[in-house]
Amino acid sequence: MKIFKPPYDFRKEDLTSFNRIFLAGSIENGTAEDWQENVTNRLSKIEKPIVVFNPRRTSWDASWEQSIKNLLFKEQVDWELSWMHLMLQI
Repeated sequence: MKIFKPPYDFRKEDLTSFNRIFLAGSIENGTAEDWQENVTNRLSKIEKPIVVFNPRRTSWDASWEQSIKNLLFKEQVDWELSWMHLMLQI
């Protein structure tokens, strides 16, 4: 199993042989439960090639202003949209 989290540099990789899962849902660090970790732990027991796109950034700083003018926040949003878009193309 491969797990990609932001700010993983977006490069198109050969993922056609993998089952792909994007963990869309709340990632409000400090507020929302880290349900993504629970899901990836369960998925790791599956013996099939899986790629998990987990938008919960390990280095998230809750003080970041959630504005397109904030480059770190914009990077987060762009990462999520890029991976979701790539998944639709494969």
